[in-house]
Amino acid sequence: MNNAIELLKQAQNKGAGDEADSIYSSAFQEFEVMSKQTEGNSEGLWINWGIGLANQSLTKKDPKEAAELYNQANSKYEKALSVATDNKHLVYYNWGNMILDRGIQLKKEGSKETDNILAEARNKFTRAIDFKPDYVDAINNLKRALREQMEMADGNTKFWYSSQIAEKDRWLAEIASGTAPSSRNTETSDDKVTKAVQQKEMGNEFFKASDYSKAMLHWHTALNYINGLYGLNAEQDRKMKELKLSVLNNMATVHKFDQTRSDQIPQGAQR
Repeated sequence: MNNAIELLKQAQNKGAGDEADSIYSSAFQEFEVMSKQTEGNSEGLWINWGIGLANQSLTKKDPKEAAELYNQANSKYEKALSVATDNKHLVYYNWGNMILDRGIQLKKEGSKETDNILAEARNKFTRAIDFKPDYVDAINNLKRALREQMEMADGNTKFWYSSQIAEKDRWLAEIASGTAPSSRNTETSDDKVTKAVQQKEMGNEFFKASDYSKAMLHWHTALNYINGLYGLNAEQDRKMKELKLSVLNNMATVHKFDQTRSDQIPQGAQR
C-alpha cells in the first residue's frame, strides 16, 4: 500500500492536468490489486483510495466530472466502514474531512448544495466523536464545519451555530484538563429528524386505536424534536415544516373533538 500512497502524494503535488490524472490512475490500479489480495478486508485501503479520489475531484473544473469522482470516493468510505472494527472513528473522521473539503470548494463556487454538504460533514465528525469522545482532531474539524455554515447563516440560526462552537470549545477544555466524560450526547440532526417522524407515526397509531391522550403525548414529543432542530439542510428543513404542519393538524383534530364532546369519533390523523 505504501507505493500507492506515494503515488497519491506525487499526483497531489502535480495538481491538475493529464500527468496528475495518469499518476492517480496508477495509484487506483494498485488499490484495485490490493483489494483482491486482501479480499477487501482492509479499511485502510478503502480510506486511502477514497482520499485519492476526493483529492482528484478537487482538481476538476467540470462539475459533473468532480461530482462523479466525489461519489466514487463516498463509495470507498462506505466500504471502509463495512469492514472496520476498532477504527470506525478513523473512517468517519477521514470521510468527514473529504466532505468538508468538498463543501468549502462548493461554497467558493456559490453552489446551492454547500449547506447540505457541510451538514453531512458535521454528521460524519459527530459519528467519529461517538466512537472516540476525546477525538480532538474530529472536534476541531466539527468546529470548522460549523464556522463555515455560520458564515452563511443569519439571525437565530447564526446564534445556534455560535453556541455549538462554544460547546465544542468546552469539550476541548475538558479533554485538556482530563475531565472529559467517557461518552457525549452527540445526537445529530438526522437522529432528531428520525425520532420526530417516529413519534408522529406512533401518535397516529394510538389515534387509530382511539387512545387520544397517548396520541397527543407522542405528537407533543414529535414537536419537541422538531422545534429543537437547527442547522438543517434545505431538504431537511422542508420536510420538517411539512411534518410540523401535519402534527399540528392532527392535534387540532383531537382538540376540536374534545371541545365538542361529541360521541362522534374524530376523523383520521394525517399520514
